[in-house]
Amino acid sequence: RIWEEAWQGGRIDFGLQGWGRLFCRSGWADPEPQGSWSAAKSCWLFLPRLPGQPETVQLRLLLTPFLASDEQSMEVWQETSRLGSWSFHAHIVHQVRFATRLPALLEFRVKRPTKPTSMGGTDTRPLGFQLHSLQVR
Repeated sequence: RIWEEAWQGGRIDFGLQGWGRLFCRSGWADPEPQGSWSAAKSCWLFLPRLPGQPETVQLRLLLTPFLASDEQSMEVWQETSRLGSWSFHAHIVHQVRFATRLPALLEFRVKRPTKPTSMGGTDTRPLGFQLHSLQVR
């Protein structure tokens, strides 16, 4: 029952008040008000297949990259298949879309996770992107 409630009609919120933490596996920092940061070169999400849900679905993610230089790149993998690859050039909210089969264990590979301390900050986590929400269609 908790999985159905967490999906909220196909949308998962990864902020402090959302259920996104249920889906996060290794590589994620604790949730913050606006979302959860990837805090490793690879981070993982598990998405179950709920009763009555189709096996193949489209996912739409809202995320903000952490840019230490002029670009951040990310790939999404499921087992041995690359589902998508993106490059970001601005520290703004981006949409990424891709299809997957459920249940899914998704690996997000960040090309250059960076510690904000390298830019004069105090945060020592290697950040890649902040995941705000995921929508299943």
